[in-house]
Amino acid sequence: MPRRKLDFYRQNIDHRADLIAIAQKLTKRFNLNYLFNIQVKYHKGKGYFIEINTRMSGGIHNSCLAAVNVLYLALSF
Repeated sequence: MPRRKLDFYRQNIDHRADLIAIAQKLTKRFNLNYLFNIQVKYHKGKGYFIEINTRMSGGIHNSCLAAVNVLYLALSF
């Protein structure tokens, strides 16, 4: 679930097909089947891969605002 930080307190959940495609490729390539987050930094309109964290994102609670409870789904499997 692509999330963009606006400032220290605010974030947007953005539907970004390009970022979702990157996450799907990395998931398949590294056989990831648990909660993880991918960090990408944008500079002058170009995205740069930073890291994959093998833990849920600190903003996981924001997924509920997009009508998807990722944590519940992860615990259900």
